[in-house]
Amino acid sequence: MAAAGAAAATAGALLPAPPPGPPRPAARRSTATLPAATAPDRRLSASEIAVRYDLARSTGRLDLSDCGLTEVPAEVLKIAGLADLSLAGNALTSVPPSLGELPLARLQLAGNELVSLPDSLSRLTDLEGLWVHGNALTSLPPGIGCLTALRALSAAGNALGALPPGFGDLGSVEDVALGGNRLASLPDTLAGLTALRKLALHGNRLASLPPSLGALGALASLSLQGNALRALPGGGALAGLTSLEALNLADNDLEEVPAAVAGLPRLKVLTLYGNRLTRLPWVGGPQPPQAPPAPSPSPSLASVWLEGNPLPAGDLVAALAAPAGPVLGLDGDQAGRLAGAAAAAGGPTGPPPASSNAGRVRPAVRTAAAPGYWKLDVGPPGAPGAGTDPSSPVLDAAGRPASGGRALIIAFGSAPGEPNWGGLLGRIRAASSPPAASPSSPDPALAAFDVLYCVDPWRSWYDGKDEERGRGGEREREGEGESGRGGEGRERERRKAVSLSSPFPFPTGGGPSFDTWAAHLASAAAPYDGRVLLLGDSMGASAALLFAGAAAASPAATVLAFCPQLDLATSAIRPSGVPGDAAATAAWRDKLRERALAGVATAVASGARVGVHVGSWLHDVDQAAWLGANPASSSSSDEPSTEGSGGEQLPLTVSGTGATVKVWAVHSHRLAAALDARGELLPLVRGAIAGVMGLRSGDVRVANLL
Repeated sequence: MAAAGAAAATAGALLPAPPPGPPRPAARRSTATLPAATAPDRRLSASEIAVRYDLARSTGRLDLSDCGLTEVPAEVLKIAGLADLSLAGNALTSVPPSLGELPLARLQLAGNELVSLPDSLSRLTDLEGLWVHGNALTSLPPGIGCLTALRALSAAGNALGALPPGFGDLGSVEDVALGGNRLASLPDTLAGLTALRKLALHGNRLASLPPSLGALGALASLSLQGNALRALPGGGALAGLTSLEALNLADNDLEEVPAAVAGLPRLKVLTLYGNRLTRLPWVGGPQPPQAPPAPSPSPSLASVWLEGNPLPAGDLVAALAAPAGPVLGLDGDQAGRLAGAAAAAGGPTGPPPASSNAGRVRPAVRTAAAPGYWKLDVGPPGAPGAGTDPSSPVLDAAGRPASGGRALIIAFGSAPGEPNWGGLLGRIRAASSPPAASPSSPDPALAAFDVLYCVDPWRSWYDGKDEERGRGGEREREGEGESGRGGEGRERERRKAVSLSSPFPFPTGGGPSFDTWAAHLASAAAPYDGRVLLLGDSMGASAALLFAGAAAASPAATVLAFCPQLDLATSAIRPSGVPGDAAATAAWRDKLRERALAGVATAVASGARVGVHVGSWLHDVDQAAWLGANPASSSSSDEPSTEGSGGEQLPLTVSGTGATVKVWAVHSHRLAAALDARGELLPLVRGAIAGVMGLRSGDVRVANLL
């Protein structure tokens, strides 16, 4: 949702993945399906649990995840030498203090209903990994700083209001995920996290940062998106972040960023969209005569994303006047002001010729007065004889996509609130464009697609509400305020109210409604005459299914969803719900699932192809089962199977209520990343693009994709 953070809380990035349970029998060919509104019951029998206890006594590893437990079995506490314990995905409301007496190195408590943890866990001095994301924790144990061997901590998607003072004593921790909580401040003791390489704090309530943050010299990735930051520590306090490569400050209330930030020696990506910046940190604007010149950006800085900031055109012109520098991500208004200012400047003091700096601008086309991050990346014109008219304009007179055979890919961001799929789609476009593509091949036509990057910074895709409400319940009427990415005026005030009243993941009424999202997506897709591909991973995949009926109800459309989360009561990284109101929590979780199933049904009924891809991890298989099929025990009769891990015949393809589910031999929630590493994701997505454009992909038959 790491997401709250990325799926599985990046646990595998630092430590080996938890071992799978006992091997399951080989899958048999079957046509059995599950009712659309029923999830499989994975609870183990007493004899099966007894077998796991016996294995744990010899291996030191016990997996009791997704067993329907409401309390920790007493037998667990009697297993000598238990080093690896998973109790994730149950219904635990508490854990016994005696858990702190076990010699644990890894403890998985994610996805339960825990509201607190016993301080006795601070006695687990050999603990290297602790995963408690997706609970309802309001605090961490006061003695957590005693876990001196801890390397990975995931507490995303809880209700944490503060961190204990001893948090800074975690001197070995390398990866900390705290996104989607209620943190209003950070302790000054952060300087003690000397080994920390990744810190995720998106979706909290932080209004300021301690200067001690600048002492984290090993930190490589810092996410602060979706907080309430008005300023960053000044006076060079952040200059000590000498290892930082990625800094995300999007969706805050920043008016300026210290110049030292852009000059960090290893910084590659700086994400600043959705703030109130009035100057670029390395341009400086008017300065007193005695002031030193603004420093140049670091040579390592490759991209700066600036959409939705009221930046003056002069700063943008000055930034591009340098012979080298980062790529700038701009919205439509910024790009228009830049073009006007560049044309007016000219002469020896003006910007370099367009041919030398055009590649450093990534402008957007605003497609709707929509909340959230909406950026349309317009592709090149079509190729002769390839199904698109190369003489047709890419945009019409109103600045909207023109017709002529073009396709639209709506790429949904996943839980961390960042745009996804840009790298893969860029590779597809580059490989399909001359001179990379042969002039005689159909591939050049595949470059004639546009991409709408769509991110919900409020995580309102999780929410079941039907109207927008800011602080105090004030209704936000459609069409009022600034359009697009933030901006000033009413939209800015609404976004500020939302960031303070409704931090992810609690559905307390902030952010746009489901109907608003659906209407904007339908409007964005309309010019493409049904040639639309909805693409998403994890909660982005959930969004693709949610809005399939609105944006992909066409025989030409396709939906590709990788590991969607449909049942938030059991999802891997789940919002903890409405604190203290179990009925309300259940209601909005049910509404999300019902809307996703309805979206799929609408799209399929119109003739669209809906494909869901999951790995062999049972959690994701169970999530897919809500679509009305049981891919863990079914296979199509016309597709050959190959032996996968655990004796299963993988990949499997099954059909239930109209969507097609394909299970891959990848035991991970990060299926898309695994397929990309194996070289299988690009041809799959390229074939889907070919399908919506009515073309053939060079190496994938569209009929075999789904």
